[in-house]
Amino acid sequence: MTLVNWRIQILAVMALLIPATSKGSEPQALSIAPLGGQRGARLEAILRGRSLQGAYTVRFDREGVTATVERVEELARASDGDPSDKSPKAQKLTLGLRIDPSAGIGRYQFRVVSPQGVSGPLAFLVHDLPSVAESNPSSGQAPSPQAVDFPCAIDGAISRPGERDLYAVRAAGGQKLRFELISNPSGTSMGGRAGYRGGFDSVLTLYRPRGSWFEEGRLHRLAYDDKSKATPRPNPLIRSRLRQPGLYLLEVGSFYNLGGTEFSYQLRVIPNGPATPDGPSATANGSGPEPWRERSFARPIRPDHIRRILARTVEKDSGAEADSAHNGGPLQEEGINSGPTAYSIIGEQEPNDGGGPLPEATLPFLVEGAIDRPGDLDRLVSFRVQPGRKLSFEMETPEASLPDFNPRWAVLDETGQVVLSNVYRRVVRQALSYSKTIEPKTIHTFLRGGTYSLRVRDTTQRNGASDFRYRLLVRPQIPHAGELRVQEDRLNLVPGEAGKLTVTTGQEEGFTGQILLQVEGLPPGVQALPSTDYQPETPPNLDQGPKERYMPQQGSTSVMIVAAADAPATRMPHILRIRARPVVSGKIGPLLAVGKVHLMVLKGNRRQASANSP
Repeated sequence: MTLVNWRIQILAVMALLIPATSKGSEPQALSIAPLGGQRGARLEAILRGRSLQGAYTVRFDREGVTATVERVEELARASDGDPSDKSPKAQKLTLGLRIDPSAGIGRYQFRVVSPQGVSGPLAFLVHDLPSVAESNPSSGQAPSPQAVDFPCAIDGAISRPGERDLYAVRAAGGQKLRFELISNPSGTSMGGRAGYRGGFDSVLTLYRPRGSWFEEGRLHRLAYDDKSKATPRPNPLIRSRLRQPGLYLLEVGSFYNLGGTEFSYQLRVIPNGPATPDGPSATANGSGPEPWRERSFARPIRPDHIRRILARTVEKDSGAEADSAHNGGPLQEEGINSGPTAYSIIGEQEPNDGGGPLPEATLPFLVEGAIDRPGDLDRLVSFRVQPGRKLSFEMETPEASLPDFNPRWAVLDETGQVVLSNVYRRVVRQALSYSKTIEPKTIHTFLRGGTYSLRVRDTTQRNGASDFRYRLLVRPQIPHAGELRVQEDRLNLVPGEAGKLTVTTGQEEGFTGQILLQVEGLPPGVQALPSTDYQPETPPNLDQGPKERYMPQQGSTSVMIVAAADAPATRMPHILRIRARPVVSGKIGPLLAVGKVHLMVLKGNRRQASANSP
């Protein structure tokens, strides 16, 4: 046999093997409409995705919502006739949904299960608002508004490029309303095109139809918010006091003027107040411990906050000299180990924006206040530190937050010079400019002892409101394991195949120990094995500023999940629980939750799984 014939045979074998293990054949759940429903409702929903042929069940992450697959239909590919389009064909699933009257309000994640495996998660929102369906989707540049009464949750879709949906709300004078637009997180169309940044960048605009001398029906824009901005807020949100009685218009659209049946949204119109719950009431999946969030303005600082941090490391004997150095100082003297309420709470005392002496605080302490008017500057407390003292500063904004409230705090020395703040400055854009961000957590080592003071203001000094509240905790540093995350959410393996799980670890406040990983819930014939990754050399960063103050050290570990050649197939996903333990100087710490991964072992290879679809 010639060399050419050998190459032809090898290429033919590779052509047969590649589709059998291609990840493109995994089920993909891309969108659902409507996005949610009222408690106690029974409704029909349309789910769109790829490789969903033969789908036989939908699995929710918690009780309260159930679904049955009523029909599976093939959808025509938008690029039919294009031989270069190799994407799997799309399907439409008709689901019968039932929401229990006692179901909790919030986000319910669900996955589609088929012979090809388990899909990634989508979200369904359960609320207690009257549901309104979009009744007159528009196609032109001047859509007619749909009148709605509030409170309500409006379910609609930007079903074609350039579409704008208008809703009319009649409000009394001085009424405070909250408008929140929750859009489908995918925004990926069946034809292969996708919204910019891989999602539906929704836009919400509030108008007042007042007219003008030039144009009688002209709309006056009062407020605007969109999802394309790089802000921590996931959904467009407008909170407004409608000073004049009468008619107001809400416009929903796509920032990049894209559209399709999968560009679904839910618009909530409610009296202004706390945000309507968009997540599970207690935990990320409805049961189990709440996921640990280390660096977020929304992270609550509870009375047992320090105790919870200590639970993420290995506590040492406070009397040992090495332990004092490990934790940045004698913790016992600061009362950290004395109980769940280990810090004192100091309330803001107005007026405090002028000169004069400040109350002195003893570490650890928490200060509470509000930037309740434009230009408000809160001079809060003074505190003493010893040379070499390592402190951590953590801020929570329990009500308004970025991008509305941009809290900036600073530590000043006895001469009034700023020695530390929560503004992180570094070089970006290939050394063409600087970037500044407001960070919720900062650590610092005070090389010089003395008395320092603390002040807080809004970054712009142009904003201020009663809900611009803050809570700032100052405490000794505690080296600990921070946020632990598993990057993958599912694995679909054929016998004899291996899949990788990657766990990223945040090493906070100088934590230098190790982190052990364990995988629980493996089905028969499947095992977890450690692995190593290739680490390419990366060029040095130009100027990241004092990154160690604002960002934790990051680590990652890979675990291979290996299915034996004779591993039995699974009809329903197995939930793998990833857990971790910190280790310091050989001493093992408590068990910490990392995340969950849905695992299915398929029958034969992926081609056979697809062929066996009912």
